[in-house]
Amino acid sequence: MNNDEKLDLILSEMKNMRDDITDIKLTLENVTNKNIQILAEGHQIINHRLDDAIKAESNIEMTRIKLNIIEEEIKKLKKAVGI
Repeated sequence: MNNDEKLDLILSEMKNMRDDITDIKLTLENVTNKNIQILAEGHQIINHRLDDAIKAESNIEMTRIKLNIIEEEIKKLKKAVGI
């Protein structure tokens, strides 16, 4: 194999690598990045739902605390009036 043939082979391989790199870049832009965006949007939705659930749980806890206080006050009132 002479130098010209070697050079042609190297150039051909470089073109193949460039084509492969272009395909990889296109995949990153069109597929991978889009999938990452979809996942990020999904996580954002989950975070909003979690925030709503935490707020609801906090309200339930406060209601239970208030109920316990009211029950104790009722017991004291019943005891005071002899019921």
